[in-house]
Amino acid sequence: MKELHMKGYIMQSKISYSRHALRRMAQRGFSCDEVNYIIRHGRRIRRTGVIFCFLGGKDIPDEDRKCDKYTRLEGSTVLMHVSNDYIGVITVYQNKSALKTIRRKIKNKRVNRVYNRQLVFAE
Repeated sequence: MKELHMKGYIMQSKISYSRHALRRMAQRGFSCDEVNYIIRHGRRIRRTGVIFCFLGGKDIPDEDRKCDKYTRLEGSTVLMHVSNDYIGVITVYQNKSALKTIRRKIKNKRVNRVYNRQLVFAE
């Protein structure tokens, strides 16, 4: 179980990755540790039935700003859904202006097909 800080409390959950997310992570050069970092420190915005975690420059803690490993993640977004048992990562991408696009999306559209995807659990 991973400990993730979300909304001021510690959430003990497994992180699972869809096949699509694993493929995109490999194509775009993201590791599981980097995705965990984005989830832990990024802004969470609920839109279209899923949660977007966007890591802006201000979201990176001061002690990590000098490290290239973390500053290169600026502008990264993790698209995920959260259930009682796990956090499901749907996809990962990098776009520094993504926050503007995310905020324009419809707020409460339900996306049922996300919950029917086969997920791969990674430790």
